[in-house]
Amino acid sequence: MSDEEDHFLSPYLSKRLPELGLDYETYGPYCLGTVGSESSNGSGDDEDYEELDGILELLQSSSETHSDDEAAWTDLRAEIIRLTAESRNAANVKKSEEVRKVREAEEEKIRQARAEAEAYEKILEEKKAHMDTAEDTEKKKARDALLNRFAYEKEDDGAGDGGKKDVDDGPVSNKDVAAQAQREHVQKVRDESSKGQESKVEARQKNKEAMKLKADKKEERRKKATKGERKR
Repeated sequence: MSDEEDHFLSPYLSKRLPELGLDYETYGPYCLGTVGSESSNGSGDDEDYEELDGILELLQSSSETHSDDEAAWTDLRAEIIRLTAESRNAANVKKSEEVRKVREAEEEKIRQARAEAEAYEKILEEKKAHMDTAEDTEKKKARDALLNRFAYEKEDDGAGDGGKKDVDDGPVSNKDVAAQAQREHVQKVRDESSKGQESKVEARQKNKEAMKLKADKKEERRKKATKGERKR
């Protein structure tokens, strides 16, 4: 199929020109080359239509049946302009649709990239939350263990009063836990120091007892020796 057959004016002119006493194959290309072609400016302004008017004057003068029928040529001009406007509007719509599809495709790529970035960020946040939860759990276990031990010792302290705790004791606070931990540390240091001192005292006492025992044995041997000499 040739370009002339594809032209939007071909269906109309191939029928209308013979009605005006003109051969389409001969005169049709003149009209096709004026409006709606690559050689025209495509704007549909007066410059295009001035060229069309010149072509129509040529066609009118060449017609053997309608050269004097001004209305017929006026109608031909109006129909060509109408069909040209429709074709250009359709082309603009098609171009706009293509532009819209390209824009939507780009926007979809952006949405996908954003969704992937958000999904990756969510994974990182979940990992961080899991690590924080594990760390908090370990801290809570250590704190609960200290609280339980402190509470047990508080109950033991109250056992001397018939197992009753003071009404004003209230819940165990972080301050109480810290104070208890400090007391335990101080007591541990004191116990270790006392053990060291007791060990030194015991060592001196044992040494003193050993020296006394040695002196007693020596004195006993001396007495035996003296007693033997007296018998002789």
